[in-house]
Amino acid sequence: MFSFKKEELLYATFFYYALIAALVDKIYVTDKHKGKYGACIGITALIGLCGWEVVFPLVNIIVNTAIIFFYGKRAGVINFSFTLAYLFYFRCFCSTTPITNMFMMSTTMKMISAAMESSTERQILDGKFETNLPYSFCPKNIIFYALHYIGLIGVPFYTFKTYCEYINLPLKNYPSEWKYKATICLVDSFIFILLKQFLNYLWPLSYVSSDEFYDKRSVLFRIWYIYPINFDFILRIGNAFIMMDACCYISGLGAYPDFTKPKCGHGPIENTMKMSMLRQENLHKYKFSYETINNVNFKKVFFSTEFKQIIKNWNRTIQYWLYRYVYITVPYKFLKKPATMIFSSYWHGIHVGYIWTWFFVSLALYIEKRWDFILRGRISQLK
Repeated sequence: MFSFKKEELLYATFFYYALIAALVDKIYVTDKHKGKYGACIGITALIGLCGWEVVFPLVNIIVNTAIIFFYGKRAGVINFSFTLAYLFYFRCFCSTTPITNMFMMSTTMKMISAAMESSTERQILDGKFETNLPYSFCPKNIIFYALHYIGLIGVPFYTFKTYCEYINLPLKNYPSEWKYKATICLVDSFIFILLKQFLNYLWPLSYVSSDEFYDKRSVLFRIWYIYPINFDFILRIGNAFIMMDACCYISGLGAYPDFTKPKCGHGPIENTMKMSMLRQENLHKYKFSYETINNVNFKKVFFSTEFKQIIKNWNRTIQYWLYRYVYITVPYKFLKKPATMIFSSYWHGIHVGYIWTWFFVSLALYIEKRWDFILRGRISQLK
């Protein structure tokens, strides 16, 4: 009944490696060395899991770091253009493993985010970079951010600002509920693994590739078979979300006082000055929130009756990245959703299947919105 593919074993190895690293980070690593430690764990994972293919994400990081450092305000546009071109080259001309592809997706997001943040916040004065923020866009910090083991497979996404606040502020040491939250994650992960194995035993994915599936099964059966396959996908990706959430809870990355009203992906939006002035001896008095790195709401994903709500509550930190760096930059409102979905398919992989999938997601969202408008109009007429 229990069977694991090589790819799944590689991902599992990384998840438990990151979990142990987070525990060591929490207990033994001092604040002064957290940046170096996180990057060392990340580069070790890259080399161990990718082998020689580690060169692809490293080139992405090094070239984009140079762009950010040397081009100042123009770094955002130049970085975005180079990263997309390099991703096209990587996808079309390089044959690599799926896990290397995941690392490339992660470094793409982080480097674009860092470049956009630096373009917005920095000013060039007398040939030197200055910022009004309590952190520096120096090459070392950017490289450490890109290589940090949490988020190295793409989830959760967090900004360069969030990373620097995690490194420089004492907030990570004070959430008291981290043991409870991490334990719940491990229990959920175990349940997801059991469900996935049971599902794969009853409706194996490999059956789709067999001759019997196409020669002896009806069209209706083949359409129905999409559902267990889709649920298998949700369990597999969902387990990745859960394990990375556990790493965040343990290490304290993304933990902010509740009074800052943190938003998913973005971080604090209120009382940031008060947060920066908090003294360590008073931090235990405050309730902490992990909303910044809360990547999925499984309750709404599984039980919501609206397609929009299901999409909205799945992979939330990546959606924030797409919204901040793609959606709001598209000039025409009617093009914003299709353009964002097409970009998402490009980011996931250059395949016709991805493009069609995300196109129909946009179409489904539009149909649901129009149908909701029609129904609400009829209900108001009845009143």
